[in-house]
Amino acid sequence: MALLGLAVRALAPKRALLIEPCFSEYRRLLKQQSAEVHSISLREEDDFNFKLSEIAEALPSIDLLILGHPNNPTGSALGRAELLELLEQAARHGVYVIIDEAFSDWVPEISVANEIKEESNFIVVRSLTKFFALAGIRAGFALGPSKLIARMKEAAEVWSVNRLAEKLSIAALRDKVFQAKSRSWFLEESCWIHQVLESLGSGFKVYPSLANFFLIRIPMIDVRGQTLFEFLGRRKLFVRPAKNFLGLNESYYRFALRTRKDNELLLQFLNVYADHCLFA
Repeated sequence: MALLGLAVRALAPKRALLIEPCFSEYRRLLKQQSAEVHSISLREEDDFNFKLSEIAEALPSIDLLILGHPNNPTGSALGRAELLELLEQAARHGVYVIIDEAFSDWVPEISVANEIKEESNFIVVRSLTKFFALAGIRAGFALGPSKLIARMKEAAEVWSVNRLAEKLSIAALRDKVFQAKSRSWFLEESCWIHQVLESLGSGFKVYPSLANFFLIRIPMIDVRGQTLFEFLGRRKLFVRPAKNFLGLNESYYRFALRTRKDNELLLQFLNVYADHCLFA
């Protein structure tokens, strides 16, 4: 999060573009810099997938694009070739791109971090709090052209990372066995739970995701007066209401992948909840 703020301050955009729904902090950081925020809305009928042509059409009117890749909360992403094409088009229009790869460790093949050169018009921001389950240390890193990285360093707080966070971060990045096992588990579990959710009936809609979470839509009215969040919370299961993401409403929830036992329990209670609801 701090790195995103440093990048925005270093670039000082006048007109920025967001692809929404997306991480709400992007808009807050841009507003802090008094940037004019433009947006493109992902469409439910397209499963909230990015449209390269729509983003490209907006480039002439902006000077910065912030792109969550994969996107939060939808889990959608461009193919790597499409993203590289977008970066080329952005460069032709003098547009800088901040690529937030906080969830890309699950799908490293879509990352463009190894494409960064001194003349590049983009910066990649990565997090160690998601894939490596190190939320408490609040650590991450950024990769970009040296001139931009230098400007970010000048604006950074003194001692912004403590020694413990440094040690844990280095150890996590070196643990290739953990990374391989985690990705193997992710591929199996995400495929399984997506298939099961799709089979729950017409009241449930699950959207394709490349991240370790899924966005679901449950267009139901609970006849007992409980929202899904309240119903699951009373059973010690907590999902993320997504109504505060721009473009989503109270029908949408995001939930993270957990162990098979936890996931099976979630699915069990989703079925129970559906039995007590009316389809809206």
